[in-house]
Amino acid sequence: MTAAVRRTVLTGMLALAGVLLRAQPTQVEVSSYAFSNGVHPTFATTLHTERTSAVEDHWRSVLKGVSRKVEGRRELLARTALLPAISPDTMQVLIKAVTQKGSGVVTCHVAFHTTDGYVGPGSAPEQVEAARAYVREHTRALRLSLARRELTTAERLLAQQRRDLSTLQRDHERAAAQQTRQLEKDSLARAEQAEGRTAVGAKQAELDAFRAQMGTSVDQADQEKLRTLEKELQKLRAKLTTAERNARTAQDRAEALVRNMERNRKAQGDMAVRIERQEALVEELRARLAAIQ
Repeated sequence: MTAAVRRTVLTGMLALAGVLLRAQPTQVEVSSYAFSNGVHPTFATTLHTERTSAVEDHWRSVLKGVSRKVEGRRELLARTALLPAISPDTMQVLIKAVTQKGSGVVTCHVAFHTTDGYVGPGSAPEQVEAARAYVREHTRALRLSLARRELTTAERLLAQQRRDLSTLQRDHERAAAQQTRQLEKDSLARAEQAEGRTAVGAKQAELDAFRAQMGTSVDQADQEKLRTLEKELQKLRAKLTTAERNARTAQDRAEALVRNMERNRKAQGDMAVRIERQEALVEELRARLAAIQ
């Protein structure tokens, strides 16, 4: 990533943080929803999550603390709930979390049924405000919980990415050290190869010269020396073959290390970009969390 791009990203992050750090109060709107037993007025809130189960699980836990029983198939239903701020009598509370697939937003509808009917636009203003405050209080707690969970997940991923980058860097250092050793082996193998070729050439010349000198002689000593020279040449050729094989192996390994290091450098670059993006996300999530009211 170029310096100009980095500056652009940083500027965008700072601007986003400035926007997000503005207060984000928990809004509760008077609405309505078609529950299984009919359409009733509700106090509705929206949350940035795709999991309706997380919303309903939160409210189930809340209602269990104030109700005799919480059940539900199509929606949550709390029976004989006691919420003195809203009504002196026990009531029923209906809750349904709904979302549009892929929207990333869940709308939670909360309906309060008292002895005077459902709390809604026609109810006493203080009762409406009490219901709104109750929904706002627990929705804020849920927003904080979801935001902390999302931030924790993002921070863990960032920490893992940083560990992965560190591993790549260590792997590159090891590969560089291995390449240095392999180049030394390659140099040594090439030197042995050159020495071997020289030795084979010299021994071949010595053998050819002795054969020419020996002619058709059948002298036992000459025959013995000829065999000795042939064996020495055979050994030198075998040694040269080994040196050539070692040189090829050293070269192949050195080239493989170069390719691995190139892939490693690319992987480091890709990981660095992912880390920058994840750092920006973490900062965004921290700002969101701090702005929740």
